[in-house]
Amino acid sequence: MTPYSILPTSSPAASKGRALFPGIWGLALAGVLAAGALFRLVTIGQDPIWLDEAYTLWFTEQSWEFLWRSMAGVETFPPLYYSLMKVWTQVAGTSEVALRLPSALVGIASILLLAIAGRLARSPALGVMAGGICALWQFQIHYAMEARPYSFAALAVALMLAGAVQVLRNPDALRRPWRDFATGERPTLLGLVAIAFGMALAPWMHVTGAIPTLIAGLYLLGWWAIRDRSGAAFAKLMATAALALLLYLPNFRFVLGLGGRDMADFWLQAPKAWQLLQITVQVYSQKVMALPLKAEAVLMVLLVIGGAVGFWRATRSGAILGLIVALMAGHWLAMVALTYLVQPVLLPRTLIFAQPPLLLLLAGLPWCLPRRMHAVAGLAFLGYLGAGFLLHTVRLNNYADYRQMAAAIAESPDADAPVLVMPGHFILPVTYYSGKADVRAFPRGAPDFTRVPATTTHDPTEAEMADLLASLSGTPSFWVMLGNGMKNHAQVMAMIEAAGYDRHIAVGTADYHPNLNYFTRLDKETLAFAPRP
Repeated sequence: MTPYSILPTSSPAASKGRALFPGIWGLALAGVLAAGALFRLVTIGQDPIWLDEAYTLWFTEQSWEFLWRSMAGVETFPPLYYSLMKVWTQVAGTSEVALRLPSALVGIASILLLAIAGRLARSPALGVMAGGICALWQFQIHYAMEARPYSFAALAVALMLAGAVQVLRNPDALRRPWRDFATGERPTLLGLVAIAFGMALAPWMHVTGAIPTLIAGLYLLGWWAIRDRSGAAFAKLMATAALALLLYLPNFRFVLGLGGRDMADFWLQAPKAWQLLQITVQVYSQKVMALPLKAEAVLMVLLVIGGAVGFWRATRSGAILGLIVALMAGHWLAMVALTYLVQPVLLPRTLIFAQPPLLLLLAGLPWCLPRRMHAVAGLAFLGYLGAGFLLHTVRLNNYADYRQMAAAIAESPDADAPVLVMPGHFILPVTYYSGKADVRAFPRGAPDFTRVPATTTHDPTEAEMADLLASLSGTPSFWVMLGNGMKNHAQVMAMIEAAGYDRHIAVGTADYHPNLNYFTRLDKETLAFAPRP
């Protein structure tokens, strides 16, 4: 059995050990994996860590008791990712590369899983196409280069898809006795196990991961009710669900803890209509040309429709196509409903659960055309995606370069002066790069072991500024770092100067341009103040 014979089909040839990607297709898949690894690893340490990655590091430094007993009161991510990273950082360290490497490796694994799903759905060509799209998709590359759990979330759905495609392609196997699973039906058994692990892993990575898990479970149950209704098949599906539930059981304590959390000051707001469209386009399309938002939305719709038509023509499987559409559209609809009816949760990154089915669907695009054009169309679309990646080599979000700011402070005459960070949660990346012990924050002091730094921000009042400056009295000078979240930088500067301080050193205002896929714009200012003579 070759390295590519994971989850083989139940065809006679497969049962004899034929590889999933024989001959030239194996080489093509190896090239796709190499390209995906190249895009994810070569520049993995180029960008400085940003705020959320600094939070990851902060959580890894907390006690096991905090992660598994107290964290639900301050964080919406379950503890598994932070626990894995806690162990990893003790071995690999806390450099930018070390923090991001697990996400990159998991992102490469997602390429392989989507390729397997495409192969099981139809052919090696569809599998290589699905893997190639994942390897070149900007959104996937971005989150594979970030020390956050989103790459793991995509892996969970890709694993779920690969297993489900195997089961849906071989429905008769579910009717056979359990003992056959130890011999001729091992591929289907592996498919069921993959479904269970994917269904459990998704909500372990983010609370909204319960949505694709429920969608996949209900879809498979509905598929059984319509197509099969045999007791043996039902028993196997229920055993799969029981295994997923068993794997997820340790997280119930965390979920119950979320129920008592006060979300009144949650920073995320429900998007306006145009923002909702922009978020959708960011996730379900890849920007290559500078098109207006509405034109991008039309292109997105055309690609999705073309992918659905081509996938159907390639596979002739309504069951697999239905699962893909259910996961892709169902997650979006559920997130929108939660955002507007319950609690804002809609961000591009929380929609990453919908991307693996989308990328598998888009792999069907060449099959919209006559057979003789499949190869040309496939290579053209991959080239289109590659052009988009090369044109936007800057990461999807361009965050403040705290590394540059820390270096500028270290090289200045006031290198030993205390630093005042506004808003306060930026204390985490500032401390990471500066290594300074005396870093103070507004509106909250340095983080402790009972609560993470506040994510709420507001400009200081005159009384609050007076208290801040009083805490700095007696120091020859101090630094002020202002970030996006303070609405009026000029007013803050004016209050400091009115209290008798002059600008002593100006590192400058760094204007970070955004990638065209995102509407984030960050302006950072780092200044040193000294008492007026």
